[in-house]
Amino acid sequence: KPYWVSNIIRRELALRSKGFCELCEVKAKTVTQDRWGILHFYDKNKHSFEIDHILPLYKKGKTEMKNLRFVCRSCNRSRKRIMQNYEKETQSILKSF
Repeated sequence: KPYWVSNIIRRELALRSKGFCELCEVKAKTVTQDRWGILHFYDKNKHSFEIDHILPLYKKGKTEMKNLRFVCRSCNRSRKRIMQNYEKETQSILKSF
């Protein structure tokens, strides 16, 4: 199920983090608004920033400020790979019992 994070929350998360990725601390330099009015943030190399659910939606995480963070695309993608690998390993260990 897709989710949408409002511009109010996007802006609040960017302000809370002072415009830095909350994982690697790269700085957002540019903000644009697309034709639908959604805000998008970019670093100096034009890499995008994303809103990350700390506890994923599929694990019953909610789209609320305390469960969201402002992260660069690179960190968000790396985190997803780490989580997927961790879950695969955990399932494999549990199956062995």
